[in-house]
Amino acid sequence: MKKLALVLLAGVLAFGAVLYLAVWRPLFALPETLPRAEQALATPDLLVLAGVNAKQAVFLERWFMDTPAASPPGSALPVIGERSLLDHLRGARVDPRRDLDYVLYALYPGKDAGVRQAIALMGRFEPAAIDAYLKDELHAEPVTRAGHAAYEVTLPDPNSCKTAGSWIVTAEPGSILLTDPVSYEALAPRLAGQPQDAGALRWWHDLARTDVAGVAIRRPDRWESGTPIPLVGLAGNALAPQLEAFERAYLGLGITAVPPAGDLRVVLDARDAGRAAEQIKAWQRAVDDSRARWTTAMPAVARLYEDLSIKTEGARSTVDVTMSRATLGRLQDLGSELVSQIFGGFGINSDAVGSTAAGADQIETNPPKFEPTASTVALRAYDPKAQFAEQVDAGAGPFGVRLDAIRLAPKPEGGLELTIAGFANGIPNIASDPGRAKLAVDSVTSVGGQELLKREDCGRERNGKPADFASSIPPRLSATKTVHLIPGDARSLRRISGHIALRLPTRTEAVTIADPKPGTAVEKHGARITINQLAGGTLAYQVTGDRNRVLLVHALNAKGQPLASSMKMSGDLLLGSGFAGRIDYNGTIAALEIVFAAEEQTAEFPFALTDFSFAGEKRPVARDDAPDFQPLSPQALHAQYPKPLPPPEKPEPRLATSEVAPFEISLDRAQAFFQLGLTVGVRGPDAPGFRRRFDLGQLQLTRVSLKDGTALSPPEPGKADRSVWSAPLRFTSSPKQGVLSAPLSFSVDTKAKPQDLKSVEGKLTLRFPRAIDTVRLDDLGVGQTVQSGGIKGTIAARSRQGVTIETSADAERVVYVRLLDAQGQALMFGSPTIAALPDGGTRIDLSPFDPPARAEVVIARELETETLPFSLTLP
Repeated sequence: MKKLALVLLAGVLAFGAVLYLAVWRPLFALPETLPRAEQALATPDLLVLAGVNAKQAVFLERWFMDTPAASPPGSALPVIGERSLLDHLRGARVDPRRDLDYVLYALYPGKDAGVRQAIALMGRFEPAAIDAYLKDELHAEPVTRAGHAAYEVTLPDPNSCKTAGSWIVTAEPGSILLTDPVSYEALAPRLAGQPQDAGALRWWHDLARTDVAGVAIRRPDRWESGTPIPLVGLAGNALAPQLEAFERAYLGLGITAVPPAGDLRVVLDARDAGRAAEQIKAWQRAVDDSRARWTTAMPAVARLYEDLSIKTEGARSTVDVTMSRATLGRLQDLGSELVSQIFGGFGINSDAVGSTAAGADQIETNPPKFEPTASTVALRAYDPKAQFAEQVDAGAGPFGVRLDAIRLAPKPEGGLELTIAGFANGIPNIASDPGRAKLAVDSVTSVGGQELLKREDCGRERNGKPADFASSIPPRLSATKTVHLIPGDARSLRRISGHIALRLPTRTEAVTIADPKPGTAVEKHGARITINQLAGGTLAYQVTGDRNRVLLVHALNAKGQPLASSMKMSGDLLLGSGFAGRIDYNGTIAALEIVFAAEEQTAEFPFALTDFSFAGEKRPVARDDAPDFQPLSPQALHAQYPKPLPPPEKPEPRLATSEVAPFEISLDRAQAFFQLGLTVGVRGPDAPGFRRRFDLGQLQLTRVSLKDGTALSPPEPGKADRSVWSAPLRFTSSPKQGVLSAPLSFSVDTKAKPQDLKSVEGKLTLRFPRAIDTVRLDDLGVGQTVQSGGIKGTIAARSRQGVTIETSADAERVVYVRLLDAQGQALMFGSPTIAALPDGGTRIDLSPFDPPARAEVVIARELETETLPFSLTLP
């Protein structure tokens, strides 16, 4: 028996030795070039040093998710302007999962608030292949810098169109160095020189070598001077006073395999031990206070603090956050509780929102449907008479297309912008991935045959970038594409040409997994799906290989019915090997169904648009009931309406009222949700020029008093604040008993409850037109203008939904805009959207029920104001 035990023990030890030598030792063995690269990048002016252990990251991903060791064959690389660093590596025949071991990133201060950057990649590379990619694909220029042969690459940012700067690239069998030209002069000799004393980096080694990823900041109080991101720079300015006591800061992510958990930690080394200790205590008090507040308001948030700890040992303080499966569960609780709070704020019983009995199945009412076979030539033409179909200007096979809007570019030197919309009533086999259809505009020409489409090689909405279709109400699809034109007159537009590209799954194959378990894998048509977790209604899975072949993964209950999901998340796997997804279903998963695209077919459907009138459909005219606007003074108002207003026909409970003749102001509702929300009602006489006027006046709260003696007031001008203390007064509804009314909403940034309110004070400011002019716009073409008394009005946009007019300064003098049809009838429109412009003007969006032919702009030549103070005291 003892011999058997010894034999078993020896076998275990032998297996452990083999495991250590074959797996763990190679895994944790750092690249030989890493110390030299760290020392080279750690110059005296270093601001930030970051590192990612790519080898460990890939191993952990394989350990937890069973991903392949090497990147599987993928789709074609994006266009050069949209490639990431990983895409560039693949283009240079570098497999990030197989060939990359470690990545270092360094940030240095530069001149004029700029920055300098460097990236060092360690692994196994082919310099000849990398050099060929730089020359042939990126058109890099060979240069000699600091005595070394290198290549200089300049690429524009594909979204901002700004030059992303130049990079100097040097490739060797064990490393790749990428830096800005200035940094290269200093770093290349250091990288090629002898290793230096590593004592200055010992603090980095002690922290980063045990983590999968880490970021170290030297002198965090000076962080804002080196950040290239303005938002982070502002955050640095705000945090700098709290970080003055610290010499270094480190943020690291470590992962433990058993039990699976992530450890996110922030390590701070004190420069002034006393001040650092006080700052840590202040943070601890803030955490305790926050936890106590959330315990009452949202317990799910308070439970998140269970994963956070703060401790200090000597000069080092550490903030630890453990991310385990329990943490994910708490995050789910937080989402459910937040939904309950939101719906509770609207007076809905939160227990009834999205709740089901424990274990009860909720069936998906409109699951995506797939046909075994389909063909692009068999697709039916777009039918505008189908139920809920959109009206279009032209057909493009199964798609319909129309011109949705013409507008002026935001900048004066810009040309026109056109928005083209595409629709489909339903395309087979793409309901779960409508992005397989893309809308592109190829040309816009003038009546003289001139090409008007700007050439754009970059920008988020660049002309050459197609728009993906989406599906908000399956199976209908829609897409919008905005293009930019060279400066010109909208009346010269003649033709818009484009096409819709479709990648259609012409043969689908559904695979059912009757008894799925973690580790179950299905491989079809170049794609591999692996189940990572399956418990109750939770499914976690990953897709590697040709991810476009996977059309749908969904869960079935014991009856084979598709379950409805309550949450979906997905994200790319590390180093771009595929993606991982998690879905929480309402019910118990008994089986899985996976739909593959076994075969695909591509097709293009061209279109042309030549109608720029926005004529719309013919229907009965809805008349505008706004009366004629007349001059009015405060004296005339008070003389004509001296008596109090009659009470409402159906009085509703109000918290407080105040008579401000001839107006009545009331506090109708108070509600607490993140802030204290107040609804104030204003009732006034149906005086000439009051009803439907754009800018009658403004109601402003000046003081909110609480029962404990606290008084709240509006913030000083220019100070950031989330509160809303003032609102414009517009009477948009018809009068009742000769009285107009309007509810106005306000919010005050306070934790006070409605029962804490004592009184609300404010003032009502009214604007009275002493003289009125009416000017006509007989042409509503984009860019047409009208002017009166120093006020200029411009048609800034036309669309199927309405008209946009922008006015110059003195916007409060624009009393009203009346839209008329070709017969001169005034057209009804909904409540206008009025927004202030930076130059003091106003943007007015009007949405008439019928297409207008011309407009009348009512302008106050002279204005007189009156201010009426009020006070609302609660019982």
